[in-house]
Amino acid sequence: MGEESPYRRERLFMRQLIARELSADELDRIWEIDRSEEIGGWYTVQGADLHYQPEPQSLGGWPSGIREKYAPILAACHARGGWFHGLFDGDRLIGVAVVDSKPLGEQGQQRQLKLLYVDRAYRNGALGKRLFAAAVAQARRWGARQLYVSSTPSESTVRFYRRRGCYLNPEPDPELYALEPRDVHLLCDLGLSNDE
Repeated sequence: MGEESPYRRERLFMRQLIARELSADELDRIWEIDRSEEIGGWYTVQGADLHYQPEPQSLGGWPSGIREKYAPILAACHARGGWFHGLFDGDRLIGVAVVDSKPLGEQGQQRQLKLLYVDRAYRNGALGKRLFAAAVAQARRWGARQLYVSSTPSESTVRFYRRRGCYLNPEPDPELYALEPRDVHLLCDLGLSNDE
């Protein structure tokens, strides 16, 4: 059917989207989001630096086995009070941000952005920025000073987080690093002082 026209895309984003928290029985809906994209290249962490390697390819959605790996992790996060923020177009889940309530860091000053996805058909309309801002606000409500992001190493994803002020984490959490050693582990300062 060809490429979607800019006019149709603009009309799509003018619709009223519904933002609400996901219940425990809705967590499987996360896997309905189309996360496919065209990748220009990948980042790797070498020492204290990020290195970019052009390697164009198509990412065809959720990798094999990812649902089985992460469904129990997300269920445990939800059970301990994690924040699951969904964006809906009608009944369709088109974006999600998850912040874990579990404190991280030496003084418990970090919260992890467990995931953030926007459906392919809804990208480039500022929904990713909206979800990230909501995740930051939630982490602040919990008193966090930093948001911990374990980012897929794709060019677009790492650049998205870097544009939001995230920087390379000099001391990745050992458990999170073991879970995703190829990810780019980042931090985002939330601007809270010690007495807030």
